Amino acid sequence: MFRKIAAFAAVVALMVCSGAVGAIAFHRETVIEVPANQETIELEAIGLTLILPDSWKGKYTVEMDADGEGCCVYALFPHESANGWGSKGYLFWVGQAYNEPLTPQQLQDRSPVPCIYLFATSEDTYDLKLASDVSYDIDDPEIAALYTTMYQQISDIQFVVNNPAAIG
Repeated sequence: MFRKIAAFAAVVALMVCSGAVGAIAFHRETVIEVPANQETIELEAIGLTLILPDSWKGKYTVEMDADGEGCCVYALFPHESANGWGSKGYLFWVGQAYNEPLTPQQLQDRSPVPCIYLFATSEDTYDLKLASDVSYDIDDPEIAALYTTMYQQISDIQFVVNNPAAIG
């Protein structure tokens, strides 16, 4: 009986010690910083949110489609200086690309402009279509630099599907 109690006490002591050593040795604090005012574009009709680079704040404008399923995004300063030419400053369009599900390769093969595959449902394919031509005044170095920087940062955009279970 004494041996059983001693063995039980030893097991309990080992469990407590190993738990304490593990807690000390493997303790990690993970800090995730979430910007308070992220620049986002919400396409509620298709359940998609775009999280834009923080550096875009105050430098872009969005023109939503009437049905809320897509939008065009423009660099603000070239677009404001367009003098009636609406596509000046065009960076990209995002929304439904085709009324059928496609794979990323099928989309690339079919798209007439550079694009980024986002997702497909059982009925539709969604993408981000990039500007395929110069969309700013090349004689204005400040606007050209702004536009070029923003265009290069398109790859930094994060896409969040608001309700993945609804995609089917």
